[in-house]
Amino acid sequence: MPYLTDNPDTAFVVRERVRNGELMQLKALIKEGVDFKTCFLAPAPTVRGYTPLHIAAWGTAKPNYDRDIVEVILQAAKKAGSEAESAVRGAKDLIDGETPLDLVSVFVALRPSGRAPWVMLLPHVRRPSNG
Repeated sequence: MPYLTDNPDTAFVVRERVRNGELMQLKALIKEGVDFKTCFLAPAPTVRGYTPLHIAAWGTAKPNYDRDIVEVILQAAKKAGSEAESAVRGAKDLIDGETPLDLVSVFVALRPSGRAPWVMLLPHVRRPSNG
């Protein structure tokens, strides 16, 4: 597995690839067969416990890849089965209980004039009106 570096914590590496907006490296990790449950469903050992989809929904270091990263994660979830797909979409952070969809809503509310290209992937989000 060439993209795992020397870190034995594959879930950490997956989260870092997402956080850094490293689309091709993330795809390679998924193709190499990382354990979906461990890497995409388990909360990070951080205060909020974000999953990779939480991180991608809030935005990566390379915003032009955010939509693609969200799509890759959701495609991997779909391949892992309907339960995995529901679990990855419905994962809640450890502080506020926010799902990735909630983070998209907050992102759009905080940046109403900004463009979030991945919002269309999470269909229940509506851009707040200025009226």
